[in-house]
Amino acid sequence: MAQLASVGEKLGKGDDLVGDMCQKLFDLMKRQQNLLTSIGELIIRLVCKRVDAKRFFATAAKTLETMEDKAFARHLVQVLNRGLLTGPETKKFRAQLRSEARGQVSSTSFPMVLMQSWLCCPVSSLVLSFWMNWYELAAELATRLATMPRTEEIEEQLKQFVELLESPVFSDVRLQLLDRRRPALLRAVLRLAALLPQEKALQSRLQVVETGLLLDRVMASRKPMPGRRRSAEARQGITRRGLKQ
Repeated sequence: MAQLASVGEKLGKGDDLVGDMCQKLFDLMKRQQNLLTSIGELIIRLVCKRVDAKRFFATAAKTLETMEDKAFARHLVQVLNRGLLTGPETKKFRAQLRSEARGQVSSTSFPMVLMQSWLCCPVSSLVLSFWMNWYELAAELATRLATMPRTEEIEEQLKQFVELLESPVFSDVRLQLLDRRRPALLRAVLRLAALLPQEKALQSRLQVVETGLLLDRVMASRKPMPGRRRSAEARQGITRRGLKQ
């Protein structure tokens, strides 16, 4: 922890103090990766408490683009993603990011920049695409994951994602699953379930969706067709006239 405190004392004198701090922090985490594993998320949250969260994540995304150690970059993205989606310190930034993600997105918009830098970690990019409601991308990423070697690391990350999917962070996604007008979301979840066939929580969630779809079909089949409705109305009219006579 003393070394972490010294990061602030070694900041450069340039204008980009946040950039200098992030670079030194990531370098320290790379040299001592136990810091990233044990308290990495806590460090991210503390940093976002003291500096603008958007600026921090923008700097992190820029750093990831040029990071040569892909294994470390993948691990770092996992920690960044967890801090982004669950930390109370990033709540305001999450609201801003979600709003931007639902608007008109270009290649230079911040949600896209963040996603591109997250792609070095397949599971984290899948998690982020679900959270930003980019379900077509989520389905594509899940399909790509199915073609990759299933390592213990990927397996563990996927299980953690399922746990996160049941948390308040993804409450809107769970509600949208009940909406039959979102086929891309259903495809994405089905592909995720194919990756984790033993996950009971995910299978239970799909059973609820399946039940809802069946009920929709039953209700739709019970709705009288326009021709049938007109015929019924005609029969009722004839019956009423016959009674009057």
